[in-house]
Amino acid sequence: MEGCIFCSIVEGKTPSFKVFENPQFLVTLDINPATKGHLIVIPKMHYKHVIEMPEPEYQGLCSVARALMVMLVDYGAKGVNLLYSIGEAAGQRSSHLIMHVIPRYDNDKVHLVWEPQKLTESDFRAIQSAIAAKINTQGVPQQIKQEPQQMPQPVPEQPKQEPTIRIERRTGAY
Repeated sequence: MEGCIFCSIVEGKTPSFKVFENPQFLVTLDINPATKGHLIVIPKMHYKHVIEMPEPEYQGLCSVARALMVMLVDYGAKGVNLLYSIGEAAGQRSSHLIMHVIPRYDNDKVHLVWEPQKLTESDFRAIQSAIAAKINTQGVPQQIKQEPQQMPQPVPEQPKQEPTIRIERRTGAY
């Protein structure tokens, strides 16, 4: 797509630190990494987000991400986060789908943090019902049971810690 930085990387017009390529995907180091070894998986076809991808290609994306996670753990990562966003409200900054594969290390200063919401049981039931109805009308194979379930016990609040690094794009090409 014209003007897309990720299409330009795929086409070889924009330099990158490529670590892997197959017919469907290119994997490169993120130029604004959260940690050492932060990778991005770029589909060679231009998709805005995973909702647009055909199922076989989405499975391919997940397969590549899984292989990268295994490699990063073998490389010394203590854990791995997968991250992709759908829509600006979720932090998507690019018109091209990318999946972040972020190796995690002890004391790496990366925190994925949100303020837990306080919902009542009736809030949960209304949300459950609305989502289940939408899933059922769209023909998703796995149905959410409508049977009453026991409410999970709330997790005790942990002391708040301010993150020193947040995963978001403020500058850079993407």
